[in-house]
Amino acid sequence: MSTKLKNIILGSAKIAASFSKQKASLEDFLLSMLTNDSFFGEFLDYIGISASDIEMTLNEIQKHNGVDGIK
Repeated sequence: MSTKLKNIILGSAKIAASFSKQKASLEDFLLSMLTNDSFFGEFLDYIGISASDIEMTLNEIQKHNGVDGIK
C-alpha cells in the first residue's frame, strides 16, 4: 500500500473521530482525499467541480449524522 493511500485512510479515521463517529464512512474518505491528495482537488477543478463546494457539502452532511444517519 502506498504512503499516500495510508495517509488518506488515516486522515479519514481522524475526520470520523472529529465527528464522534466510531468508524469512517465514504464522506470521511472523500474529505480526506480533498485535504490529503492535491491531485483529487485539481482533478475536480479541471472538470468544473468546485472542490471547496464539495468539501462544504460533505461537512454539512457530517453535521447531520452522515448519509446513512448513523454515528
